[in-house]
Amino acid sequence: MAHDARRSFAALLSVLALAACDGRNPVQPVPPATTPVVVDPPPPTPAPSAAPTPTPSEPPSGSSNRPPTVTLTGGGSCHPLPSQPCRVEFQADVRDRDGDPVRLEWRGCTSGTGFTELCTIDRPGEFTATVIATDSHGATARASATARGTNLPPVVKIGGPRPPDPAPSNTVYPIAGGEPHDPDDYASQNSACPHAQVSATGPCRVSFAVCGGVGDVFDFDIRTLDGPGTCVVEATVTDPWGAVGRDTLTFRVLAP
Repeated sequence: MAHDARRSFAALLSVLALAACDGRNPVQPVPPATTPVVVDPPPPTPAPSAAPTPTPSEPPSGSSNRPPTVTLTGGGSCHPLPSQPCRVEFQADVRDRDGDPVRLEWRGCTSGTGFTELCTIDRPGEFTATVIATDSHGATARASATARGTNLPPVVKIGGPRPPDPAPSNTVYPIAGGEPHDPDDYASQNSACPHAQVSATGPCRVSFAVCGGVGDVFDFDIRTLDGPGTCVVEATVTDPWGAVGRDTLTFRVLAP
Protein backbone atom coordinates (compact mmCIF):
# COMPACT_ATOMS: atom_id res chain seq x y z
CA MET A 1 0.00 0.00 0.00
CA ALA A 2 2.84 2.34 0.75
CA HIS A 3 4.28 1.31 -2.50
CA ASP A 4 1.15 2.36 -4.34
CA ALA A 5 1.19 5.77 -2.67
CA ARG A 6 4.71 6.43 -3.73
CA ARG A 7 3.82 5.50 -7.28
CA SER A 8 0.89 7.89 -7.34
CA PHE A 9 2.97 10.81 -6.01
CA ALA A 10 5.64 10.17 -8.67
CA ALA A 11 3.02 10.20 -11.39
CA LEU A 12 1.73 13.51 -10.17
CA LEU A 13 5.17 15.06 -10.30
CA SER A 14 5.58 13.89 -13.88
CA VAL A 15 2.36 15.50 -14.90
CA LEU A 16 3.38 18.74 -13.31
CA ALA A 17 6.72 18.68 -15.04
CA LEU A 18 5.16 18.14 -18.41
CA ALA A 19 2.78 20.97 -17.82
CA ALA A 20 5.63 23.32 -16.95
CA CYS A 21 7.38 22.49 -20.23
CA ASP A 22 4.24 23.09 -22.28
CA GLY A 23 3.75 26.91 -22.70
CA ARG A 24 0.24 26.59 -23.94
CA ASN A 25 -1.30 26.59 -20.48
CA PRO A 26 1.07 28.29 -18.13
CA VAL A 27 0.05 28.38 -14.58
CA GLN A 28 -0.62 32.07 -13.61
CA PRO A 29 0.31 33.04 -10.13
CA VAL A 30 -2.58 34.24 -8.02
CA PRO A 31 -1.99 37.83 -6.96
CA PRO A 32 -2.38 38.59 -3.34
CA ALA A 33 -5.71 39.95 -2.32
CA THR A 34 -5.81 43.76 -1.95
CA THR A 35 -8.29 46.07 -0.26
CA PRO A 36 -10.07 48.16 -2.92
CA VAL A 37 -9.55 51.94 -2.61
CA VAL A 38 -12.72 53.95 -2.93
CA VAL A 39 -12.13 57.33 -4.62
CA ASP A 40 -14.83 59.96 -4.29
CA PRO A 41 -15.88 61.28 -7.68
CA PRO A 42 -14.95 64.92 -8.34
CA PRO A 43 -17.73 67.40 -7.70
CA PRO A 44 -19.66 68.27 -10.82
CA THR A 45 -18.45 71.40 -12.55
CA PRO A 46 -21.21 73.99 -12.18
CA ALA A 47 -22.67 75.19 -15.40
CA PRO A 48 -21.77 78.79 -16.15
CA SER A 49 -24.48 81.05 -14.89
CA ALA A 50 -26.35 82.92 -17.58
CA ALA A 51 -26.09 86.72 -17.56
CA PRO A 52 -29.19 88.22 -15.98
CA THR A 53 -31.69 89.49 -18.47
CA PRO A 54 -31.99 93.26 -18.01
CA THR A 55 -35.40 94.37 -16.87
CA PRO A 56 -36.61 97.36 -18.83
CA SER A 57 -36.85 100.31 -16.52
CA GLU A 58 -40.35 101.48 -15.87
CA PRO A 59 -40.96 105.00 -17.15
CA PRO A 60 -41.56 107.48 -14.41
CA SER A 61 -45.11 108.30 -13.66
CA GLY A 62 -46.44 110.72 -16.23
CA SER A 63 -43.40 110.39 -18.48
CA SER A 64 -45.45 111.37 -21.53
CA ASN A 65 -44.85 114.97 -22.52
CA ARG A 66 -46.92 117.49 -20.62
CA PRO A 67 -47.68 120.91 -22.07
CA PRO A 68 -46.29 124.00 -20.39
CA THR A 69 -48.38 126.37 -18.32
CA VAL A 70 -48.42 130.14 -18.71
CA THR A 71 -50.12 133.00 -16.88
CA LEU A 72 -50.14 136.72 -17.52
CA THR A 73 -49.74 139.57 -15.09
CA GLY A 74 -49.53 143.32 -15.56
CA GLY A 75 -51.63 145.27 -17.98
CA GLY A 76 -53.88 148.04 -16.74
CA SER A 77 -54.95 151.16 -18.57
CA CYS A 78 -53.59 154.32 -20.10
CA HIS A 79 -54.86 157.27 -22.11
CA PRO A 80 -53.78 157.48 -25.74
CA LEU A 81 -53.55 160.70 -27.73
CA PRO A 82 -54.56 160.74 -31.39
CA SER A 83 -50.96 161.38 -32.34
CA GLN A 84 -49.33 159.36 -29.57
CA PRO A 85 -50.35 155.83 -28.50
CA CYS A 86 -49.75 154.75 -24.94
CA ARG A 87 -48.41 151.41 -23.70
CA VAL A 88 -48.85 149.06 -20.78
CA GLU A 89 -46.62 146.13 -19.83
CA PHE A 90 -47.47 142.44 -19.52
CA GLN A 91 -45.33 139.71 -17.95
CA ALA A 92 -45.55 136.00 -18.78
CA ASP A 93 -44.94 133.44 -16.03
CA VAL A 94 -44.06 130.15 -17.80
CA ARG A 95 -43.59 126.72 -16.21
CA ASP A 96 -42.81 123.35 -17.81
CA ARG A 97 -43.16 120.32 -15.51
CA ASP A 98 -40.90 118.24 -17.76
CA GLY A 99 -38.12 120.82 -17.76
CA ASP A 100 -38.37 121.35 -21.52
CA PRO A 101 -37.24 124.62 -23.05
CA VAL A 102 -40.17 126.88 -23.92
CA ARG A 103 -40.43 129.63 -26.51
CA LEU A 104 -42.98 132.43 -26.43
CA GLU A 105 -44.97 134.23 -29.11
CA TRP A 106 -47.06 137.31 -28.31
CA ARG A 107 -50.13 138.37 -30.29
CA GLY A 108 -52.91 140.92 -30.14
CA CYS A 109 -51.83 144.31 -28.87
CA THR A 110 -48.43 142.80 -28.04
CA SER A 111 -45.65 141.33 -30.17
CA GLY A 112 -42.28 139.74 -29.54
CA THR A 113 -40.81 136.64 -27.91
CA GLY A 114 -39.71 137.85 -24.48
CA PHE A 115 -41.10 137.20 -21.04
CA THR A 116 -42.11 140.89 -20.81
CA GLU A 117 -43.73 142.77 -23.69
CA LEU A 118 -45.64 146.01 -24.23
CA CYS A 119 -49.25 146.36 -25.33
CA THR A 120 -49.73 149.31 -27.67
CA ILE A 121 -53.01 151.21 -27.19
CA ASP A 122 -53.80 153.65 -29.97
CA ARG A 123 -57.40 154.55 -29.11
CA PRO A 124 -59.90 154.36 -26.26
CA GLY A 125 -61.34 150.92 -25.71
CA GLU A 126 -60.38 147.39 -24.71
CA PHE A 127 -57.31 145.58 -26.04
CA THR A 128 -56.28 141.94 -25.67
CA ALA A 129 -52.76 140.62 -25.17
CA THR A 130 -52.20 136.92 -25.90
CA VAL A 131 -49.07 134.84 -25.29
CA ILE A 132 -48.53 131.33 -26.68
CA ALA A 133 -45.97 129.07 -24.96
CA THR A 134 -44.59 126.12 -27.00
CA ASP A 135 -42.26 123.47 -25.59
CA SER A 136 -39.58 121.57 -27.54
CA HIS A 137 -42.08 118.80 -28.36
CA GLY A 138 -44.64 121.17 -29.85
CA ALA A 139 -47.09 121.16 -26.93
CA THR A 140 -48.63 124.58 -26.41
CA ALA A 141 -50.46 126.64 -23.83
CA ARG A 142 -51.83 130.14 -24.09
CA ALA A 143 -53.05 132.92 -21.86
CA SER A 144 -54.80 136.21 -22.55
CA ALA A 145 -55.42 139.37 -20.59
CA THR A 146 -56.95 142.75 -21.36
CA ALA A 147 -55.82 146.34 -21.17
CA ARG A 148 -57.89 149.45 -21.66
CA GLY A 149 -57.43 152.71 -23.39
CA THR A 150 -59.21 155.31 -21.26
CA ASN A 151 -60.77 158.61 -22.20
CA LEU A 152 -62.68 160.92 -19.90
CA PRO A 153 -65.07 163.47 -21.38
CA PRO A 154 -64.39 167.19 -20.98
CA VAL A 155 -65.94 169.11 -18.12
CA VAL A 156 -68.08 172.19 -18.72
CA LYS A 157 -70.33 174.08 -16.30
CA ILE A 158 -72.92 176.76 -16.95
CA GLY A 159 -72.27 179.60 -14.52
CA GLY A 160 -74.66 182.17 -13.14
CA PRO A 161 -76.54 183.94 -11.95
CA ARG A 162 -79.19 181.85 -13.59
CA PRO A 163 -82.53 183.20 -14.81
CA PRO A 164 -85.52 182.78 -12.47
CA ASP A 165 -87.98 180.01 -13.14
CA PRO A 166 -90.29 181.17 -14.57
CA ALA A 167 -88.48 184.04 -16.25
CA PRO A 168 -90.13 187.03 -17.90
CA SER A 169 -90.07 187.25 -21.66
CA ASN A 170 -87.77 189.59 -23.63
CA THR A 171 -85.12 189.77 -20.92
CA VAL A 172 -81.32 189.39 -21.08
CA TYR A 173 -79.47 187.36 -18.46
CA PRO A 174 -75.64 187.48 -18.46
CA ILE A 175 -74.07 184.16 -17.42
CA ALA A 176 -70.51 184.03 -16.08
CA GLY A 177 -68.77 180.71 -15.54
CA GLY A 178 -65.41 179.05 -15.39
CA GLU A 179 -63.45 177.84 -18.38
CA PRO A 180 -64.21 174.26 -19.52
CA HIS A 181 -61.40 171.76 -19.30
CA ASP A 182 -60.53 168.21 -20.26
CA PRO A 183 -58.76 165.93 -17.77
CA ASP A 184 -57.11 163.97 -20.60
CA ASP A 185 -56.68 165.91 -23.82
CA TYR A 186 -56.90 169.68 -23.24
CA ALA A 187 -54.27 170.08 -20.59
CA SER A 188 -52.96 173.51 -21.50
CA GLN A 189 -54.79 176.67 -20.51
CA ASN A 190 -57.71 177.73 -22.74
CA SER A 191 -57.15 174.74 -25.02
CA ALA A 192 -60.71 173.45 -24.54
CA CYS A 193 -62.35 176.76 -25.52
CA PRO A 194 -62.11 176.25 -29.30
CA HIS A 195 -64.17 173.10 -28.83
CA ALA A 196 -66.89 174.66 -26.66
CA GLN A 197 -70.38 175.54 -27.88
CA VAL A 198 -73.57 176.96 -26.37
CA SER A 199 -77.03 176.44 -27.90
CA ALA A 200 -80.64 177.16 -26.93
CA THR A 201 -84.07 175.83 -27.83
CA GLY A 202 -87.51 177.17 -26.95
CA PRO A 203 -88.43 180.84 -26.42
CA CYS A 204 -84.84 181.99 -25.80
CA ARG A 205 -81.52 182.68 -27.56
CA VAL A 206 -77.87 182.71 -26.46
CA SER A 207 -74.95 184.82 -27.59
CA PHE A 208 -71.48 183.54 -26.83
CA ALA A 209 -69.37 186.22 -25.18
CA VAL A 210 -65.94 184.85 -24.20
CA CYS A 211 -64.11 181.65 -23.21
CA GLY A 212 -60.76 181.60 -21.50
CA GLY A 213 -58.75 184.75 -21.35
CA VAL A 214 -57.14 186.22 -18.27
CA GLY A 215 -59.85 185.04 -15.90
CA ASP A 216 -60.32 181.60 -17.49
CA VAL A 217 -63.97 182.44 -17.99
CA PHE A 218 -66.87 180.96 -19.86
CA ASP A 219 -69.38 183.80 -20.35
CA PHE A 220 -72.48 184.13 -22.53
CA ASP A 221 -75.85 185.89 -22.52
CA ILE A 222 -79.34 184.38 -22.49
CA ARG A 223 -82.17 186.45 -23.94
CA THR A 224 -85.73 185.28 -23.44
CA LEU A 225 -88.31 185.66 -26.21
CA ASP A 226 -92.07 185.79 -26.05
CA GLY A 227 -93.47 182.96 -23.97
CA PRO A 228 -94.97 180.92 -22.74
CA GLY A 229 -92.64 177.98 -23.19
CA THR A 230 -89.59 176.20 -21.85
CA CYS A 231 -86.06 177.42 -22.58
CA VAL A 232 -83.29 174.81 -22.72
CA VAL A 233 -79.68 176.02 -22.82
CA GLU A 234 -76.91 173.48 -23.40
CA ALA A 235 -73.15 173.99 -23.21
CA THR A 236 -70.90 171.31 -24.73
CA VAL A 237 -67.21 170.57 -25.24
CA THR A 238 -66.04 167.76 -27.54
CA ASP A 239 -62.63 166.13 -27.19
CA PRO A 240 -60.50 164.68 -30.02
CA TRP A 241 -61.98 161.20 -29.57
CA GLY A 242 -65.57 162.46 -29.83
CA ALA A 243 -66.40 162.29 -26.13
CA VAL A 244 -68.73 165.13 -25.18
CA GLY A 245 -68.94 166.98 -21.91
CA ARG A 246 -72.20 168.86 -21.41
CA ASP A 247 -74.22 170.91 -18.94
CA THR A 248 -77.86 171.92 -19.33
CA LEU A 249 -79.98 174.76 -17.96
CA THR A 250 -83.77 174.55 -18.22
CA PHE A 251 -86.34 177.15 -17.12
CA ARG A 252 -89.82 178.36 -18.07
CA VAL A 253 -90.54 181.60 -19.93
CA LEU A 254 -93.73 183.53 -19.25
CA ALA A 255 -95.97 185.11 -21.78
CA PRO A 256 -95.42 188.83 -22.38
